[in-house]
Amino acid sequence: MGHVQERGDHAGAGAGHLLLFPFLAQGHLIPFLNLAKHLESFGHHHQRRLQVTIVSTPRNVASLRRTVPAGSRIGFAELPFSPQSDHGLPPGAESADAVPFQSFPAFFFATELLRPPFEELLAELAGREGRGNVCVLADIFVGWTAGRPRAPARSASSTASSSPPARYASAVTF
Repeated sequence: MGHVQERGDHAGAGAGHLLLFPFLAQGHLIPFLNLAKHLESFGHHHQRRLQVTIVSTPRNVASLRRTVPAGSRIGFAELPFSPQSDHGLPPGAESADAVPFQSFPAFFFATELLRPPFEELLAELAGREGRGNVCVLADIFVGWTAGRPRAPARSASSTASSSPPARYASAVTF
């Protein structure tokens, strides 16, 4: 299951929790990290209580965490990802930059392996944060986050976009 690792004071139950789920590639991870930083800054200046958590694989989370300043409240959720045996990808292939170009289609489809731990994470957060207090902003390349089965703990709204300006616009609309 995805373990949420929060930094600093977390927003608290009922305050709202935004999960940012970028595709597993540097060109997607970095814009989502920048969005998280902007949302954190906005919340700080406007006294809004919102926990922002970036969802990714352990290696990507470790890389992103190094770029977040001390004292940041941006959280991270690590989802286990081992696509080697089922999809023939190299060990440690947790980001598109770690796979050969010809293996990219297999990598893309392997990201569906993240669905079960993501659903567990949503159920955990829905139980802890309260129904309706969890929102998912997902990259269009992990669009399966929007089409997941409706579980009893379903409390997430979702939206998807692909270009950086559209990502920011999507964040403003909910």
